[in-house]
Amino acid sequence: ETDKSKNTRPYYITINKTHNTITVYGLDENGKYTIPVKAIICSTGKATPLGKFNTKVKYKWKLLNGNVWGQYSTRIHGSILFHSVPMNAQRKDTVRYRSYNRLGTTASAGCVRVTTADAKWLFDNCPVGTTVEIYKDSSSPGPLGKPVAIKVPTNVSSGWDPTDPDPKNPWNSKGPSITGATNKTVERGTDFDIRDGIKALDTV
Repeated sequence: ETDKSKNTRPYYITINKTHNTITVYGLDENGKYTIPVKAIICSTGKATPLGKFNTKVKYKWKLLNGNVWGQYSTRIHGSILFHSVPMNAQRKDTVRYRSYNRLGTTASAGCVRVTTADAKWLFDNCPVGTTVEIYKDSSSPGPLGKPVAIKVPTNVSSGWDPTDPDPKNPWNSKGPSITGATNKTVERGTDFDIRDGIKALDTV
């Protein structure tokens, strides 16, 4: 796909099964997909096929094998989809946390699991017909490396995906905070620890 007239879609997606990493490429000035623009951590499975495919259809919600649900699903090939981490019901607060914490490892039945935010980005920005190339390469996850996923508490079995942009997501009200003294006057030549009086609190 080097002819600019043929590359009408904005992105080309590659999935490295070995590293469970997605790299999204954009078009350069010559109409070739050579510019890496986004890296996404994922979970593939042993049944995830190798090869080049073109996405077929999208579903805001999709019932998956095992009677679980995927949000922002995009069909890659056959029964293989991009989708959010599985949910126990068609509700955003039922993400399976055990599965979520396994992002970045081989953990699916064959589909390509990603965070809700990444599933939505693919859903919104990669039109039907986008090429997806699935391959294996142990030497490198991709040109942008492998992102690190947020880990969620293991004391509960399910809840909201912390990346879900929905305004109702309770994770939006949580986050790190830093408090400390301000407007300190320090005499030249005296010892002063800039961290004195500062406390960092992670509320997640």
